[in-house]
Amino acid sequence: MEQLVKSMPFYIVEYIDNKLDTRSLSILLNYVLDYKLFLEWLIAEGIAEQEHIKNIPLSILEKLK
Repeated sequence: MEQLVKSMPFYIVEYIDNKLDTRSLSILLNYVLDYKLFLEWLIAEGIAEQEHIKNIPLSILEKLK
């Protein structure tokens, strides 16, 4: 999980850090896996032009309809 979280953008890392006390690790792992799939989809669809999911800015998510 730790390695996977390190590959996430800062805003997801902050979210996971804030939930460590209130959610189980298995739930948080599932969240991170879902975020990973979603961020990879953004790149595959050309919505995010970054090469790595870690570099996807929050502004990309803010513009989604």
